[in-house]
Amino acid sequence: MKFGLFYQIQVPKPWTEESEARRIWEALDQIAYAEEVGYDSVWFSEHHFRPEWSHNSAPDLTLAAVSQRTSR
Repeated sequence: MKFGLFYQIQVPKPWTEESEARRIWEALDQIAYAEEVGYDSVWFSEHHFRPEWSHNSAPDLTLAAVSQRTSR
């Protein structure tokens, strides 16, 4: 059986200037740890114009950052 992670970066209100970036950095840290413990994949959703949901309008760039922190 394989396990993976699915992210819809959620940033609930009230927002601060660094809220969105902090959530993405947290996801990157979680993904690096998930690989260490045996997870196989990661997925990011892409939505636009959703105020509190899916603050990741460019998942391909986030996955590029993931590739710098993982080996598979």
